[in-house]
Amino acid sequence: MTLSKTGPTASTSTAGWSDAVDSHQKVWTAIDTIAWRARLSPSGLAKAAGMDSTAFNRSKRQDAHGRQRWPNVETIQKILDATGTTWPEFARLVEDGTPVASQSD
Repeated sequence: MTLSKTGPTASTSTAGWSDAVDSHQKVWTAIDTIAWRARLSPSGLAKAAGMDSTAFNRSKRQDAHGRQRWPNVETIQKILDATGTTWPEFARLVEDGTPVASQSD
């Protein structure tokens, strides 16, 4: 499946769209979990990563038309650098997809 800022390409099946929505949520849940583990709010994480404090607001995870916004690799790297998180740790968090409230850390 090919993903972009707006989600899967038009040739993706309905099941593919569902997978993309799930993946989008898992990526943002992983970012929220990294913030939570670092004892930061999404705003605090954005600032720690050298970004605008509103960069990770829930309202900015979709555009005005409801299309998903995906963090790019550079943004993810900034998050990882700011928190000392590794790419393998990030990948495990994305795969797990467990919401922060369910984390036991």
